[in-house]
Amino acid sequence: MNKLWFLLALGASAGCADPAIDLSLRLPTASQMPATFDLSCVTAVDVVVAGNDHGTPDSPADVINRCIEITTPPSSFAALRTAIAGRLDINLPQSGLAAITLRGRSGTCTEEFPQYESIFYGGAPYSDGSESMTIPVVANISCNARKTYAVSTVDMMALGTTKTCAMALPAAAGMPQVFTGNIRPQLMGPEFPLTKWEDGASFSNVNAMGKATLEGYSGASTTRSCAAIGFFSTNEEASSCINPSAPTLCAAPGELEVGMINYQLGFASAETALMQEYGRPVFGAVWKQSPATTLTKAPIVGATVELEDPTQGKVVYVEPGANKLTATAGATSTGASGMFIIYLKGEATYVLVKSGASQQRYLVASHGTAWSTLLAVLP
Repeated sequence: MNKLWFLLALGASAGCADPAIDLSLRLPTASQMPATFDLSCVTAVDVVVAGNDHGTPDSPADVINRCIEITTPPSSFAALRTAIAGRLDINLPQSGLAAITLRGRSGTCTEEFPQYESIFYGGAPYSDGSESMTIPVVANISCNARKTYAVSTVDMMALGTTKTCAMALPAAAGMPQVFTGNIRPQLMGPEFPLTKWEDGASFSNVNAMGKATLEGYSGASTTRSCAAIGFFSTNEEASSCINPSAPTLCAAPGELEVGMINYQLGFASAETALMQEYGRPVFGAVWKQSPATTLTKAPIVGATVELEDPTQGKVVYVEPGANKLTATAGATSTGASGMFIIYLKGEATYVLVKSGASQQRYLVASHGTAWSTLLAVLP
């Protein structure tokens, strides 16, 4: 297999000396994206060819990465296909071909760490023996959907303990940081992580009030992915889908609110069996809305968290214990802390958080890079 080569082409590979696997793109239809979807900021297409050797802690995965420069930003997906046709010739991985994924983004191919959200993405697993592959392409985040966000960061466990707005404040040089991002499907098949986190280009240190301003995107074009805000500090982390119209607890009107959780607490609390059955968790808590200036905050007891599509995961209600969150046996709603964990299969999905006549709909997603969180606030 290591003598085969991979050709990105629109049709057959006639005239090539060695056997090839032909790759074609199945472009999104008009009904699968907004009429105003804009590709004009796409200047590079990343292609990842993954082998069957997924690597170990002591050895890297068998993966080949390539990038195609786009000198004239495409005006349509058809123009994009023409721009990249025949421009990629790669030897297959030594361990054999397992899957291919690609994405279109801003920036150049010379950047060592290109941090951009996918404007579009695609991927597919390889079927052994096949001489061709078709990659479905998904219109993800439109270039014209740029937006400025004011972000407030909240320490979820400290909030639960003190019942006051415990903001994530500067503790060391350059820490903590918040940054834009995107949680999206990989489309590489069940042998690979179902979703991935992509760092965006905008990041900022939080100020003395636990706040920051970021340049991101207003949202993804499908509900399978989400524009998101990430958080990183010495001991805590978070990634949270942007829900721009959701009520807030500690943030000022018009701001986004991101809850974070201690990294080790997340590891201690996440149940291995549930992660294997469903996927990575989203750590959440339900609180009663009050003005940011109100000193004492109230978690909601008896709130329910429901997946709109119950096949996408499992909700577990938890309470803080000794250095971990412990599931409450038989619980069907939140307890005194208002806390819960959603084990997700990965793709972004909606949940309904309810308490009496109040309810709020949230888009959530999980991935393998950091814990995901949801600070749910009900009127």
